[in-house]
Amino acid sequence: MTKTILIAAAAAVALTGCESMYPRTGGGTPPPDSKNPRVWVVTKTACENPHIVVSPEPIYIYRGNGPVTITWHLQTPGYSFATQAQNPPPAAVGPGRPDEISCPNASGNNMVCIDKAENSGSWKYKIQITADSKGPCAGMNPPILDPNISND
Repeated sequence: MTKTILIAAAAAVALTGCESMYPRTGGGTPPPDSKNPRVWVVTKTACENPHIVVSPEPIYIYRGNGPVTITWHLQTPGYSFATQAQNPPPAAVGPGRPDEISCPNASGNNMVCIDKAENSGSWKYKIQITADSKGPCAGMNPPILDPNISND
C-alpha cells in the first residue's frame, strides 16, 4: 500500500513538473491553445498564392464550464481580418445547434467568437482575411478558409 502511494505521488510530481517547464525555460513554441488560435497567411514566394493556416485546427472546446471566448490572433503583417459583416456566423455540421456559436467581432488582427459550450457537435466557421491596401501584397487576398470548432 505504501509503495503504491509513493509511486502515485512520484507520478503526480513528474507530471506537474513537465507541465510547468515551458514557462520556466521560456524556449520553443508554446503548445496550441484552443481559446487563442494563431492564424497566418502563407505564400509560396513574395505574395504568390496566399492561403490561410490556423493552429490548432480543428478547435476543440470542452462543454459544461460555461461560455468560452475564442480569439483568433493574426500573426502575419500586411493582412487584416475582414469585418464581421463579411464573416457569417459558424454553420452547424450534423446535429449541432445553429445558434451555439456567434462571432460578434472581427477586425484588424483579431477575430472573436463566443461558444456557448452547451451542446456537442461541430461547426464550420469562415476566416476571411484581406491584404492591407498599403501592404506589400495589396489586392492579393487569400481564399476564405472554413475550418471547424467541435464541442466535446
